[in-house]
Amino acid sequence: MFLVLGVSATVLAIVVVGMRGRGRERAPRIADHLATAAKHLNGEGQPPQFSRLG
Repeated sequence: MFLVLGVSATVLAIVVVGMRGRGRERAPRIADHLATAAKHLNGEGQPPQFSRLG
């Protein structure tokens, strides 16, 4: 249930702020994170880079 609500809230935030919309001027850091999330949801994102722990 919480997973579905989290995904829907993320998609809603991407739509409201927009990848290149009006929200980019108001909150550029959030817009960058949402653009990255949108790329991952579309399957276009880069895989995370892991560093060695020890």
